[in-house]
Amino acid sequence: LKIGSDAQIVGKLNYSSPVEQQSAILAAPQAGVAFTPAPVTTTPTTITAPRTTQALVLTWIWERLRQLISLLVLGALALWLIPKWFDRAADNAWHEPLASTGWGFVVTVVGYILAVLAFILLIIVTVGLGRLTLAGLATSVFFSGLAGLSTTFTLFTLLLAYGSKLVVVYPIGHWLMTKIAATQAEKRSWALAVGVLRFVLVRSIPYLGFVVGLFVTMIGIGAM
Repeated sequence: LKIGSDAQIVGKLNYSSPVEQQSAILAAPQAGVAFTPAPVTTTPTTITAPRTTQALVLTWIWERLRQLISLLVLGALALWLIPKWFDRAADNAWHEPLASTGWGFVVTVVGYILAVLAFILLIIVTVGLGRLTLAGLATSVFFSGLAGLSTTFTLFTLLLAYGSKLVVVYPIGHWLMTKIAATQAEKRSWALAVGVLRFVLVRSIPYLGFVVGLFVTMIGIGAM
């Protein structure tokens, strides 16, 4: 509280405060000053303890395990359900990495642009049908189209996040197996496991891992 010496207070000044502030009241109210002690109020402060080294290490291990298991499970499903398609994409990634990288950038950019354009087109068609007083048809078209777009976009995102990595790391794992255990190189599960493990470890390196992950994604998408 601060009241300057030029202030003019005709009545009485009543104030409440945890401490008396007479020294800050330079003016003289005509009816005097009344001070009422007020309880001290404090705002509770939440103190967040810094994360320990052990917690950071456990978090790092958990993130790597989650990525490793996800890639291994999806890779095993691909080898089981679509082996010919998977082998063809992996062969493209191994023998034509530069061309696959270029196609990967193109497909990724065009894919997202087409998704936005398709959604805009869906809105235009829905509004057009609505203006033609075909509200029931417009609603059906909108929700059916939205479901189709959502499914397609989800599959595209899964290919970006996981499929692109698998078709790149699998041939790398097979090549490594020929160097360290040639007798086991033809076992597809071992090649997949070695390739995925190597990728997860490299991907965990700060900065470098991001760059490697980006290029692996582009190569994989282009190869597919």
